[in-house]
Amino acid sequence: MNRIELLRDLYLWAYERSTKEYLAVKQELVKPDQQRLQYRAKIKEIVKQVILTPESQPFDIIESFIINEEDTDKQNIIALALEELRRIHEGVTI
Repeated sequence: MNRIELLRDLYLWAYERSTKEYLAVKQELVKPDQQRLQYRAKIKEIVKQVILTPESQPFDIIESFIINEEDTDKQNIIALALEELRRIHEGVTI
């Protein structure tokens, strides 16, 4: 047929559709939790130690990791670590 208009129309249709899907997905995304990102390594280490030392009390392990933190940071780390520990089940891999 040698008609490039059809290919152009298909390309424009696909591009517009893709753009609409991207905008829909972008609106659904949740902003990352800054505190969770900031304390990610510490929380990961806390969870690891709780799992590796089941004979110890989890709260004691958490306390040992947050000794040098400020009071407001301590409360945030405790809350985040406990939340992560509650999520653990057989299917979770750390």
